[in-house]
Amino acid sequence: MGRRYSLTHSLTHSLTHSLTHSLTYLLTYLLTYSQDELKLKENLNEKFREKHANTIPPSLTLSKIRNVKKAALLMAQQLGIEVATVAIAVICFERLCILGIITKYNRYLTMAVCMLLAYKFNEASEVSTKTSEDVRSRLKRMFQYIDHEWEVSRQDIYDAEFGAYVKLEFSLHIPCQHVFLVYTRLLKLINKSSRSYLGDEMSEFYTTVIAELERYRSENPQLDMQGDEDQGQEQEQTLEETEAEVEIAT
Repeated sequence: MGRRYSLTHSLTHSLTHSLTHSLTYLLTYLLTYSQDELKLKENLNEKFREKHANTIPPSLTLSKIRNVKKAALLMAQQLGIEVATVAIAVICFERLCILGIITKYNRYLTMAVCMLLAYKFNEASEVSTKTSEDVRSRLKRMFQYIDHEWEVSRQDIYDAEFGAYVKLEFSLHIPCQHVFLVYTRLLKLINKSSRSYLGDEMSEFYTTVIAELERYRSENPQLDMQGDEDQGQEQEQTLEETEAEVEIAT
C-alpha cells in the first residue's frame, strides 16, 4: 500500500511539475510575443506618422486606419457587398486622409460616407428592375449595420456625404489598375485570391483587361493622365504605398 501511494504521489508530482513548467514556458512565450508585436505596431505607427506629419493628425495612426478598413471589409462580407466596392471606398478614404480632414474621432463616419458613395457608384449605378430591390435592401442593411456596429447614424452619413463628395472633387472614377491593386490587397486579408473570389473565367477576364490597360498606357504615354490629374493619381496612391514602405523598412 505504501509503495503504491509512493508511486502515485511520485507520478502526480512529476505531472504537476511538467504541467507547471509547460504553462510557465507558454505564458513567457505569449508575453514575449505580445511585447514584440506591440513594439512592432508602435514602430509602424511612428514611421507612418513621420511620413505624413504634415497631413495626417498624430492621433490617426496607421493601426486605426487599417482597423477601419478591416471593419469595412468585414461588413461587406456579412452583407454581400462587392470587395471592389470596398476597394473604391478605401481609395476615397485615403484621398481624404491625405487632405488632412480625417481624425481619430471621425474616421468611422468618413468610412461610412465613402462606403455609401462607393456603393452608389459601383453597385447601384447600373441595375435592372429585378435587382434594384436587392440593391436597396442591401443599402438599408448597410445603414443598419453601420448604426449598430460603428455607432454612426444614417442622418450623420447623409449630412456628411456632400461635403466629402466636394473634397473628392465630385470624382469617383479611379484607374482600374489602382482599384485592382487595393482589391487584391483586401482579398489577402480574408485569405482569398482574385481567382477564388471571382472564379476562373471572371478572374482571367479582369487580369487580361488590367494587363491590356497597362500595355496601352506604356505604349501611349501622351494619352496618360497629365497635369493636375496626374498629380492627383499619384497623391491617391501615396498612402497605400507608404503603408507598404513602412512595413518593409521595419
